[in-house]
Amino acid sequence: MSSKILVIGAATLDRLLYVENYPTADSKSACSTFECGGGNGANTSCTLGRLLPPTTVTNVKMKINLLSKISTDGVGDFLINELNSYNVDTSNPLLVRSTGRSSVCTIIVTKNHPYTRTCFFDAGTVGTLDRNYALSAVEFDELLRDVEHIHSDSRHTEAAASIVKTAKNLNIRISVDVERDRYTQAFDDIIDYADTIFTTEDSLMRPILERRIGYDPFTISEEDVIEVDEFNFKCIMISYWLQSFNTTSNYDFAKEVIITRGERGSVHVKIEAIETCDILKLSDMDIKRIHSVKIKSESPECIYISHLVMHRSKKSDSNLIGEEKVTYKLTYCGPPKVNKDDVVDTTGAGDSFIGGYIYSGSKLCQSYVGSSDTLFRLKFASWVAGKKILGNGARTTLPTFEEAIKELGQNFTQLDHKIEKYHG
Repeated sequence: MSSKILVIGAATLDRLLYVENYPTADSKSACSTFECGGGNGANTSCTLGRLLPPTTVTNVKMKINLLSKISTDGVGDFLINELNSYNVDTSNPLLVRSTGRSSVCTIIVTKNHPYTRTCFFDAGTVGTLDRNYALSAVEFDELLRDVEHIHSDSRHTEAAASIVKTAKNLNIRISVDVERDRYTQAFDDIIDYADTIFTTEDSLMRPILERRIGYDPFTISEEDVIEVDEFNFKCIMISYWLQSFNTTSNYDFAKEVIITRGERGSVHVKIEAIETCDILKLSDMDIKRIHSVKIKSESPECIYISHLVMHRSKKSDSNLIGEEKVTYKLTYCGPPKVNKDDVVDTTGAGDSFIGGYIYSGSKLCQSYVGSSDTLFRLKFASWVAGKKILGNGARTTLPTFEEAIKELGQNFTQLDHKIEKYHG
């Protein structure tokens, strides 16, 4: 059986500067340096590539394709060679080499103890994939042949939007890493078509949601009844609003939202059930929503939350237009067991987490491990990210399949012992 995962996103050169203290103006400071490939999409691709097992281990043969633009200069050659060394297939027609263009470069200044970093981004002149990079029908069919998953890091947005629209009709799973707002319709389209959305606790997609609905998505009025803590409330509201944007399918297929929390692990949010009652299609300007949010049940690693949304007309408070009853499942996962003194560099940790999560749900991993459980997938992604932060740059300590077997045991049965549990 053959299978492919496509990753659409950035491939850059990372120059890392490690300093004891951030320099003051007009000063000279010592630092150590490290140079390697970077870029969110490329990092996630390399994570997936490193986890590919020998063909003798499983009957599923998988390819990892990166779709991006890379220059034809020496830096571009270095990036291509490094991607190939991480088992990333660079032969597809949408990994475009731009003649006479300069590569994207990110300079990352890192201060340890306590860990902080500052990034300087040079977009170069390599440009981005856009709708002009259209393939012939035969080339496009070949690109999507045997693809089980497409991931976008939100770069090369126009090309990504075109691809995921076609992929949706083919029932290919789609995920997107939402770091910040791109302010384009293509960006919104990727989010709307995605089955899985990755974001961080720092942003919680607030600017994006606020732009699209016209007000703060986490606003609480005097009429609302909120009986969960602030973080859990924000988690379910992200899920609620993302589902409300979903014009590509009905509520029978709910999006999953994964929020990474750094040292506090991650949480997976998904709508389990939704009931609607006679909601008229009125302008949002005419509707007032009143929220009632309560815990339905909970365990150390899982919370079920019930959410009643009453839709009333702003013109008449007594006029109930309709209501929604939504049940969410929140699954919590702790961070990996890593000694803080052993942490070298968190650059690319989120990208490796995403790669680990995608891999754990792939046909390849399921053929070997046989578990698609959400908590298992979060734990595996956390373990992968925990290995990454032990080395310089985004890729040097990414685990291989063989390393996973050595540390986690056959079928990853020791995974539970490699992370700390976190809840609340």
